[in-house]
Amino acid sequence: MKRIVIILCAIMLSSMAFGQMQPPPGGPGRSAQEKEKMRQQRQERLYEQLKTDLGLDREQAEKFAPIYQQYKRESNNVNKELKNLLDEYKGKDIDDKTAVFLVKAQLDAEADIVNIKREYMKVFKKYLNPDQLAKIFLAEKRGGRGHRGPGMNGRPDNRPTPEAELAK
Repeated sequence: MKRIVIILCAIMLSSMAFGQMQPPPGGPGRSAQEKEKMRQQRQERLYEQLKTDLGLDREQAEKFAPIYQQYKRESNNVNKELKNLLDEYKGKDIDDKTAVFLVKAQLDAEADIVNIKREYMKVFKKYLNPDQLAKIFLAEKRGGRGHRGPGMNGRPDNRPTPEAELAK
């Protein structure tokens, strides 16, 4: 029974972490010009997203975008490493020791993500006001862009979200 619970926890945690990962556009077989054009289009979409979501002007978005992209790369690398580890055991019978190892790996990856967020929050504060800083992490938590939920602070009971509290 214990083994089943541990395996279910590992599967649940990994599915939450990787449920929204998508393969990057531009695979093999694309010319250098096509790849460059796609890179520029992604860059423009990012600038527009930062302008829309955070209210940054073009100059601010251009300064902030590389830092935000580095943050996303570091976070994605942690998730990719964990996904690769979990994929090694996918479909295999695992013993209790391995199940505990996989759950620990998931928890370690989550701790790494939290540490990355803490480090980048210090850097983001140089470019964003507290409301914008909260929006970065709120949009990420929702899996992308989106409107704030009911209530002034994004919660039905009007209590501040933990992300908004961190931004103070």
